[in-house]
Amino acid sequence: MEPYINVQPCDLIQVITKIKIKVISLELNKYATIQVMCYDDSNNYLHCYVFELRDEYQHWNNDEWLVEHVMNKYGFAIRN
Repeated sequence: MEPYINVQPCDLIQVITKIKIKVISLELNKYATIQVMCYDDSNNYLHCYVFELRDEYQHWNNDEWLVEHVMNKYGFAIRN
């Protein structure tokens, strides 16, 4: 018996209802390493993204800018 089962490809849709943004490392005036943790409405962990903020670093002047940058970077949208 093979250790895995082949299945037909399908689209998996996960709805992210909460994100947590954490600064993992920071070198002032140069770059920051950012972690984005994604959760569903039951607070189950879905995915983690990590990226470096380098070229846009000089635009980061408050938390709202960072949240907007993350939302745009990963195609997230806020729904009311």
